[in-house]
Amino acid sequence: MIDRRTFVQAALAAAPLAGLWRPAFAGAWPDHQIRLVVGFPPGQSSDVSARTIARSMSQTLGQSVYVDNRPGAAGIISHETVKNAPADGYTLLLGSSGTLAINPFLYRKLPYDPIKDFEPIGTVSASPLVLFTAPDSPLNSFKDFVAAAKAKSGKLTYGSSGSGTTGHIAMEMLKRAAGVELMHVPYKGSPAMLTDVIGGQVDVGIDTAG
Repeated sequence: MIDRRTFVQAALAAAPLAGLWRPAFAGAWPDHQIRLVVGFPPGQSSDVSARTIARSMSQTLGQSVYVDNRPGAAGIISHETVKNAPADGYTLLLGSSGTLAINPFLYRKLPYDPIKDFEPIGTVSASPLVLFTAPDSPLNSFKDFVAAAKAKSGKLTYGSSGSGTTGHIAMEMLKRAAGVELMHVPYKGSPAMLTDVIGGQVDVGIDTAG
């Protein structure tokens, strides 16, 4: 177990830990099914991770663990859901660096406190971010991307899985470093964004490798 502040700092670095799961409750827990809440839609990397974790937990604990997708508002809906749930160990949350470390700096009245409102269990995964475009796009390299962004200042579009997500913040940092302007197109999760990038409605996308 790690303290709450260290947990939030670890979310920024997203460093994987060897111990994926260990029971955090004494007594007869669990004696009924467990809910694992995810703040993004089915098909997104966090959802895939949650389903992998839930399957492993079910086998280890001998109880059903199901994934409850609560997408929207950069993960705020899911975190508020878990904050308001009974503190009995039967509602768990899969957070991220975006929801635990970035959101507190983006929203003046965030309905949860990442340090005070949650009891950390551990960091379970880390994934690099990838910048990508459609196969038939003329942007065949990062050099092409920067050149096009400078030639079409503010008109080249990029999609992310939502405002305030890790991909969004990373892309804003990239814009500053490269000295370019881009138009952000936020989505309610990755699947719809991926579809539009493949279809050419959005020039490039940024998302986790998963």
